Amino acid sequence: MIYLMTRGFSLIELGILEGVFHLTTFVMEIPTGIVADLLGRKPSRLLGRLFFLLSLGIMFWSRSFVLQLLGFMVTAIGYNLESGAGEALLYDSMKELGIETKYKKTAGYNNLIFEGGAVLSFLIGGYFAVHMGYTWVFIPSMVICAVTILLACSLQEPSLTEHEQNRLKKMGWLTALVVQTKESLQVVRERPKIAFLILFSELILMFLTSLFFYLQTYWKNEGWNEFSIGIVLAATASMLFVIYFFITRTTTGTVKEGK
Repeated sequence: MIYLMTRGFSLIELGILEGVFHLTTFVMEIPTGIVADLLGRKPSRLLGRLFFLLSLGIMFWSRSFVLQLLGFMVTAIGYNLESGAGEALLYDSMKELGIETKYKKTAGYNNLIFEGGAVLSFLIGGYFAVHMGYTWVFIPSMVICAVTILLACSLQEPSLTEHEQNRLKKMGWLTALVVQTKESLQVVRERPKIAFLILFSELILMFLTSLFFYLQTYWKNEGWNEFSIGIVLAATASMLFVIYFFITRTTTGTVKEGK
C-alpha cells in the first residue's frame, strides 16, 4: 500500500484495488478449487506461484490504475489456486504413507515456519525499502517466488487424488463446477454452525484487514518509515509464531477426513 501511494495512487484508488482483490477471491474460490481437483494439487500450486510472480511484476512496474486492477485480480487468483491445495497435497501425501494422524502437528510446523519467515520478511523488507529502495523489496521477492516455482516442480502428486480427478473429468468442467457449488451450499444448509463461524470470522477479519492495509498509509503520513512499520508488523507475526509453537508442542490428536 505504501509503495503504491508513493507511485501517486490515492487512498480511494487503493481501496478500490483492495476491494477488487477480495471480490475476485470470493468469485474465484470455487472455480479454482475445481482446478485443484481436476488437474491435481501440484499443478494448482504451480499455477498459483506463476500468477503471484506475474502480479508482483505488474504491481512493481505498472503506473496504470487499470493494470494495477489486473495485477490485484491476478494476485487474488494466485492465492485462490494455492488456497487449500497445499494442505490437501500434504494431507493426501501423508495418508498415502499411512501417517495422516500426524497431520495436525505437521501443519503446525508448516505455519510455524511461515510465521517465522513473515517476521524476517517484515524486518528485511522494511529495512530495504528505507535504505535501498523498493527495487530491493520487489526483485528479491520475485527471485524467491521463482525459486518456489522450481521447488513446486519437485512435488509429487499422491495417487489418492486420481479417483477424484477421473470422476470430475467424466462430468466435465462446467458440470463439476455446478455440482461442487451445490455440495458446498448443501453443507452450509445442513450445518448452520459452519455458516455462523464463516460469517463471524469474516466479520472480524474485515476490520483487521482494513486496519492492516490502511494503518500502513496512516503511519507513513504520521512520519513513520517502512522499517518502523515493519517492526510493528513483525511483532504481530512473532505473536502468531509463539502461538503456533505451543500448538505444535501440545498437538497429539488425530485428524478426521473431510475439508
